[in-house]
Amino acid sequence: MATLSSPEVRLLLLTVLFLMISADAKEKKMKTLRRIKREWILPPAKLTENTNYTHLEFIAKIRSDKDKDSKVEYYLTGAGADKPPFNLFVVDHNTGFIRITDILDREKYPSYNLTGVAKYKSGTKAEENIPLTFTVEDLNDNAPYFSLHQGNVTEECKKGTFVMQIEAKDDDQAGTINAEIVYSIVSQEPAGRGHMFTIDKKTGKLYVKEPTLDRE
Repeated sequence: MATLSSPEVRLLLLTVLFLMISADAKEKKMKTLRRIKREWILPPAKLTENTNYTHLEFIAKIRSDKDKDSKVEYYLTGAGADKPPFNLFVVDHNTGFIRITDILDREKYPSYNLTGVAKYKSGTKAEENIPLTFTVEDLNDNAPYFSLHQGNVTEECKKGTFVMQIEAKDDDQAGTINAEIVYSIVSQEPAGRGHMFTIDKKTGKLYVKEPTLDRE
């Protein structure tokens, strides 16, 4: 019957030990990967202004898988939760369901940057905090408005003479179709026989329409 020499025994033991260490490291790595994948459930990124979400059971959910080991409670911090505007977003401490309690207005708050917190009953953290950003999508709910414009022009000046720049403002989201402004002249005082001026509908530049302006 063959026997192993001392060097062979040591080599066999080292090989077994290496395999055990490798298997243990692989198991820990797999646990870490699985842990990252199921750590938190993130909320939707966007909510539309002037839309009633208050009847929904939840608009988002946060959850820690640490609740399998011990009771975890959930909290929200930040403007819109425990800071002004208070309690616009509220979370069920037991389920992690996030509800909204009022209708959003993008012109007041275009986004909300909250923080989700998971704690054990003792008050110690169960997880690292997680950022929760709610972006408010714009609707075309604001009419353009003007400040007072005053200008002057010489009588009997030529057709097409530049008079002044008209500028309107719109509180809807800049750079979107909701904030695009089109200019037109709807009335004139004194009425006369027609509009004495014309306006570029895109730029708001006002010009003389006919060379018949008479100060008298």
